[in-house]
Amino acid sequence: MRVYGIDHVQLAIPTHSEDLARMFYGEILGLREQPKPEHLAQRGGVWFEQGDLKLHLGVDPNFCPAQKAHPGLLVEDLDELVHRCDRSGYPVEIGEGGDRFRQVYVNDPFGNRIEFLEMNDYDKEDLAYIHDVGYGDYAIESAPGILNILTQNEPEPSVRPPSK
Repeated sequence: MRVYGIDHVQLAIPTHSEDLARMFYGEILGLREQPKPEHLAQRGGVWFEQGDLKLHLGVDPNFCPAQKAHPGLLVEDLDELVHRCDRSGYPVEIGEGGDRFRQVYVNDPFGNRIEFLEMNDYDKEDLAYIHDVGYGDYAIESAPGILNILTQNEPEPSVRPPSK
């Protein structure tokens, strides 16, 4: 048994706030709404997916914003995201970043803290993609279409950029 990834992240939102969520996550952040399965749609909330990113917003009648715990979302063109948030009235807090990332924090319309990270250019070029090819085998894609199979080995931890 092993835990090997995250399928989705869920944040709570107040009751009857789906339209405001669509405006922030859909229009400002540019995420695509994914219809919820029929048996879950009756609970309210809204789902967004973009490439490998799956962000579920679930209605909580006892809503309290997540001000410390937060998702860290990888972005391309952090400057554009900052501009969109500023223009739409969502203050941006500049993070400390580091050698690998630039980062900012924004509160969504409900007060949930969201971290946005953009990889520094030199890290983007050096990034190798890791694929689970089944049966406990992994492949490292060192260049587009070039796979090196690592039989029965766990891959090194990696950061994956958003799918285009």
